[in-house]
This record gives sequence, structure tokens and C-alpha cells, in this order.
Amino acid sequence: MTVLYFKDGDFMMGDVRIPKVDYVTITGRIYVNGEDYQRLVYLAYRFRKAVQKAVRMIAKGLDRDYVVKVITEELNQGYAKSAVDIAKLIIESAKWNNSNPLKIKVKKLFIASKGGSCLRETRISD
Repeated sequence: MTVLYFKDGDFMMGDVRIPKVDYVTITGRIYVNGEDYQRLVYLAYRFRKAVQKAVRMIAKGLDRDYVVKVITEELNQGYAKSAVDIAKLIIESAKWNNSNPLKIKVKKLFIASKGGSCLRETRISD
């Protein structure tokens, strides 16, 4: 896209780069009721347990692919890879702060997912 603009009283022509958006993070509150709420809380509970399990396995020196395979038995692959990536970040943070990663406990329920775009599974239809 080419635009005209003024610089020191003269017309200049230049290219404007349009940023490419790879991902979007939405922070906010989700309102759900009844059975959907119970499913969401149960998913968050399982995700938290998966992150704790991945932290212990990676801290003990197990291979990332093996850890993803084990976590995939409990959650789907998208959530499993996200849990392992978060576990790696937690371990790096613990090492940076000179603490033992095996003693880390995740207290809050949460869910994180990279989504299917990194797995080439998401299809968007118009």
C-alpha cells in the first residue's frame, strides 16, 4: 500500500507496512452457567494437573516428546503441548530464581492453549 505524506513541506511517497497478526490474546471474563461451567472447571482442573505433572517430568530430565505423549493420554494434543510449554517456562523461572522445580505447586485453575493453528488443524470458514 502506497501513501502520500508531507515531510518538510514537500510531498513524499512511501510504502506503509501493514502488520501481520499471528495470534490474538483475549483477556476477560467468561460467563457460563450450569453444566458448561462444570465442564470448564473440570478442564481447568485437568490442565493444572497436567502442568504439574509436566513440570516434574521435565525437571527430572525426560524428553519433551515423551512428556507430550504422556500428557496426551489425559488431554488432547493442543492442550498437552501448551501444558508442556508452560511447564518449561515454569522450570526456567525456577532455575532463574535458584529454586527447586520439583517443589513447585500450581494453585490457581487456568487453561491455556496455542490452538490448532500451530498444529495446522484449525479451519476457518466464511
